[in-house]
Amino acid sequence: MAPKQDPKPKFQEGERVLCFHGPLLYEAKCVKVAIKDKQVKYFIHYSGWNKNWDEWVPESRVLKYVDTNLQKQKELQKANQEQYAEGKMRGAAPGKKTSGLQQKNVEV
Repeated sequence: MAPKQDPKPKFQEGERVLCFHGPLLYEAKCVKVAIKDKQVKYFIHYSGWNKNWDEWVPESRVLKYVDTNLQKQKELQKANQEQYAEGKMRGAAPGKKTSGLQQKNVEV
């Protein structure tokens, strides 16, 4: 029986992608690709984020930067905002201070 070959990466270095960070998808760039223990990992830089947030992620967290995935990103953001608003109405996050920007939006 022939030894299994390493998996082929779906994304390339320098490619613009969408990547899950928590429950949301963010625009990102694939900086490096590595295959270790027969698993593909990507070093991701989130666009507009400080490089301290750059991280190695498994292929399961990375999506192609295409219209269908951009739509999925918008849907996840909307659902997350609605869920946050529901929790806020119930007082689910006591002691959490709002930023000046949020307070300004409430007053307007």
